[in-house]
Amino acid sequence: MIVAKVKNIYNNGELNLLELDFYSQHLTMIALELNPNITMHSTLSLNIKASSVSLTTLDTPLSHENKIKAKIHSISKSTLLSSVVLNIDNKAFLETIVPRKSFEKLNLNNNDEVIALINPTHISIAKEL
Repeated sequence: MIVAKVKNIYNNGELNLLELDFYSQHLTMIALELNPNITMHSTLSLNIKASSVSLTTLDTPLSHENKIKAKIHSISKSTLLSSVVLNIDNKAFLETIVPRKSFEKLNLNNNDEVIALINPTHISIAKEL
């Protein structure tokens, strides 16, 4: 069981961003619906999908198989989240949504080169062409 304590709750309408203390380490969670009984200092049992966990060491790259080279096309920031549209070789666009604080730590701007990491279990077929 993974247990964490709520340090902060930020919300914008029905979107909630929780900052959690996980054994003295920081976790951020995004929730569309949040039980009103969950407040600051609540202790929570968490589910973390095993396929959503990436591995790295302090001196090696991440374990994701899907590493897509891209340039930042546009950035939209809201109170809690940043939406970043990536340009892949002027052939395709891919959007990512990350907590605003996490994105700001990266200090990225339009046209910066980045690597998009995509977990293989998070890709699905929309249709056959």
